[in-house]
Amino acid sequence: MKNLNNYIVSFLPLLLTLVFLSCDGNVIKMLNKEVSSADNVKIYFYDKTSGKMPNSGSVVSINDREEVEHLLSTITEENFAKRPDCAYNGLIEFFNGSISLKNMEFNMEQNCGFVIFQIKYVIESKKLSYQVILLLNFYYAKISN
Repeated sequence: MKNLNNYIVSFLPLLLTLVFLSCDGNVIKMLNKEVSSADNVKIYFYDKTSGKMPNSGSVVSINDREEVEHLLSTITEENFAKRPDCAYNGLIEFFNGSISLKNMEFNMEQNCGFVIFQIKYVIESKKLSYQVILLLNFYYAKISN
């Protein structure tokens, strides 16, 4: 039994390496593949004081396929190291019809702008481009008036 445990422990680093290499640095391509059939998006904005999703009135729906694709194209390959001063501002949910495909939490502040999501059991955190930060802030301004 001890030999089996030693074998498993010595094999573990190789297994972990294979898992991490399976996300071959092409995370955005994998993300695009997972949501390639998305035809609509809902953006849920969290309450700025509590950080929680309000009951209603804080959701933007995007039903234009081109705008959905544009939203995806603004996520960069650049990793973002989570910082305590960069809290989540909301959640983006991609749909095909009424079927949810993927959820991502995001921060839309200029100095933080990032999105976090899961690909192949690995949590990824990527920087958002300046364009999507402006777009998210535009949507937030529409619902907060």
